Amino acid sequence: MKNRILLIISVLLLVLWFWQVKPDGKTKVVFCDVGQGDGAIIIKNNFQMMIDAGPKNTKMAECLSRYVPFWDKEIEVFIASHGDADHIGGLENIKKSYKIEREFNNLNLEIGEIIRYGVIDFEILSNSEQSIMGILKYGGKKYLFTGDASVESEYVVQEKIDVLKVGHHGSDTSTGEDLLDRVRPKLAVISVGRNNRYSHPREIVVNRLVDRGIEIKRTDLEGDIIINGF
Repeated sequence: MKNRILLIISVLLLVLWFWQVKPDGKTKVVFCDVGQGDGAIIIKNNFQMMIDAGPKNTKMAECLSRYVPFWDKEIEVFIASHGDADHIGGLENIKKSYKIEREFNNLNLEIGEIIRYGVIDFEILSNSEQSIMGILKYGGKKYLFTGDASVESEYVVQEKIDVLKVGHHGSDTSTGEDLLDRVRPKLAVISVGRNNRYSHPREIVVNRLVDRGIEIKRTDLEGDIIINGF
């Protein structure tokens, strides 16, 4: 009798978990808490686009396991903003569990190129050894991914956006006032490690965002940042 009750409870928990992870047709953008690095996932049904993979630890792989159904072991698109270890170091661990169908980086992408899946577009705005910058577009919403792009290269972004992934973990070499005044994001996400040795995010950058009334979310304070269902 006891074993039967345990079996029933286990089945119910499995069914509940299945419905929690079952794709709902909506698009979800997750900025993963990877420590001092960058890693994000765009999810729609059984499609996943990964932008950067975090540093050399298991945190990005663990983030994928939290939001991607356990039976889905394929990442359709991976884009590396550049080759620094805090952006691609986690790739080795990810490839132990997931197959990546298409990989892109600053060596095989051109400015103006669009990576498209259905009605989801990722447009490359700039491409240099320092970093790719691109805009994710879907359903009238725009997310600007900046990698570690510097203030000097931010001039290429001219259109208004909804969400800004703050450049270089909040370093004062990125996220200039001119950029913020042009693109006018509603929300800024800072991917940054707790108590990091670089003092990121820098106070001057945080103040630029606060002064413009931009909502700020930080992975070091909140963990994974999830933006659901647009």
